[in-house]
Amino acid sequence: MSKGKRSYRACPIGRIRRTKADISAIRTAIHDVIEDDPPMTVRQVFYQLVARGVIEKTEEQYQGTVIRLMTEMRLDGSLPYSLVVDESRRVRITKTYDSLDDAIEQTANFYSSQRPRASSGLHRNLVREGRTRRSPLGRDL
Repeated sequence: MSKGKRSYRACPIGRIRRTKADISAIRTAIHDVIEDDPPMTVRQVFYQLVARGVIEKTEEQYQGTVIRLMTEMRLDGSLPYSLVVDESRRVRITKTYDSLDDAIEQTANFYSSQRPRASSGLHRNLVREGRTRRSPLGRDL
């Protein structure tokens, strides 16, 4: 085996690659679609591009074109994150407080707003320190 430079030929990929102008046109179309009805999911943008004849309705176009380009556009700052929503993820928001007093106050307000009203027909159990207990009807046991 010789130690000279090796040259490699590009492997045929069986599809026609888009030009930079084609990619630019798709990026512009993505902007146009989202501007018409923001915010949108990636799938909504995909179907709008299909309906407008910009791309074909294939999984390759969805993943290889729309998802890829929208990701690049978000990362390079040309597509604000706020214009793309992901409704498939469950949002978890952790409640935080400024201080212990704030936590106690807000917790007390939450529970006082949750208690049953007299007209609801429900009775409260009172929990008190000591040996005295009350029944659900409010009588001493």
